[in-house]
Amino acid sequence: MSETISYSIPDPYCSGNVIEVFAESGGGCFDFRLVRQDRRVLYCSDVGYGIAAIALRDALDLFTSDDFEVAA
Repeated sequence: MSETISYSIPDPYCSGNVIEVFAESGGGCFDFRLVRQDRRVLYCSDVGYGIAAIALRDALDLFTSDDFEVAA
C-alpha cells in the first residue's frame, strides 16, 4: 500500500529528524511520525486524524514537549 505525505518538516529540536504527516492511499485518515535521516521511524501515531493540519499540530505539540523522549 502506498502513502501520501502531506507535510514534511524538520524536527525543531533535533537536526536530522523529520516530522511527517501522511495518509495511506485510498484513505482519508492522517497520522504522523518522527523519522530519522536513515528513514528509521522513531515514533508513529495511530490515531486516524480526519484533517492533516490537526495531525501536524498534535505532532508539533508532542515532539516539542519537555516530556517527549526518543529512544536511542
